[in-house]
Amino acid sequence: MKSSAAKKPRQQLSAFGAYFRHELKKNRRGMIIILLILVLAAVLVVFIIEPISDEDGKRKSPVIQFAFSLIDEDQSIIGEVLTESFLKTKYISAIYDDDLPTALRRLDDGETAMAMRIPSNLFEDVQHGSVQPVDIWLSPIMKTDVARFSSLIRQYALSLNLIHSTAFGFQRVYLNLTGDEDASWKETSRHAVDTITSLIERDSFLTEDSEPPFRLFAHASAGIMILVALLPGIVILVQTSRLNNTALEDRILLSCGSTIPIISRLLTGFIWWLVLSVPPLITMKIMASHLTIYPAAIVLVGIFLAMSMAMIALGRAEIPTVTVFQLGWGIFFALVLTGGILYPTVLFPDWLRTAFSFSPLYYAMRVVYRTVMAVQVTTGDVLLALWSLPPALLLCVIKGRRRV
Repeated sequence: MKSSAAKKPRQQLSAFGAYFRHELKKNRRGMIIILLILVLAAVLVVFIIEPISDEDGKRKSPVIQFAFSLIDEDQSIIGEVLTESFLKTKYISAIYDDDLPTALRRLDDGETAMAMRIPSNLFEDVQHGSVQPVDIWLSPIMKTDVARFSSLIRQYALSLNLIHSTAFGFQRVYLNLTGDEDASWKETSRHAVDTITSLIERDSFLTEDSEPPFRLFAHASAGIMILVALLPGIVILVQTSRLNNTALEDRILLSCGSTIPIISRLLTGFIWWLVLSVPPLITMKIMASHLTIYPAAIVLVGIFLAMSMAMIALGRAEIPTVTVFQLGWGIFFALVLTGGILYPTVLFPDWLRTAFSFSPLYYAMRVVYRTVMAVQVTTGDVLLALWSLPPALLLCVIKGRRRV
């Protein structure tokens, strides 16, 4: 009895090795070809594109930066002071001295986030006690940055009015001290603008560790890495569905048991994940050595496991093979859409973004994107991105195993 009991695990291990080698042999050629292509592409990227140094990576922190047009037809003192002071802040990348048509064209082309027009005869109106509004146009394209910037304007609207009225109330004092009206207006304007810029610099709404701004290249890079992490799940679906309820599967289950085929497919899929995901991760680390890629790597492995286990359960469904493939690809594209991979969720309405936050890939995309943008990722963020693993494991255990 003891000899028979000891022999059974040995037989199962031998059967597992034979089955795994058979599965690996069927995929070996494709793995080698794709690996060579990805390695060649990675080498070309490393040699063609200049790597980002540690100092550059730290200096180019993902703070929100705006470029805007300043329409100052009178070439007033306030326009000069605004340009001089705002260019010193880290949130302003450029200020263009434009006329109104040019400023609106820049807005439509996405070059600027805002255009601001200083009223003509501003100082004369202030001296007589009249008030003219400062016209502001916001970009219809840069929706994410504009939303944050407009929130900042609303947040400090009252403070700006108080600073404006108080500072210009002391203009007469400056005039009495200097005797130069132009100098008094210039110093008063400089004081008001410096106070505003100091408030903006201290503002916690735009801290470096907050949500990073939208960058197309970073979003595309994060999306591609998530896509390639999902693809091995489709390979596993094909393997499972083709063998489901066949005589060959009956013989495999009788010789190996119901667990070994699942483990073998997951291992084959993991090798596919290594082939598809590791070259981009290594390339990203070489190109930007200051990045910490471990959170993204952990999340990508979690995505692969959750997708693979769900596809194993789907491959066991008692429906035609063509329908299984259609459902598999349908789930794939639904995850890609709701996870914000094809289109960033920050540009969706609030109610739709809240609904999509329950998607398995929503927080995964957030972690990978923050990793690419060199923003700190906490352990809580990683765990939240892996919430789909337990349900996928339970589904695989219940629906993915078949006994003969």
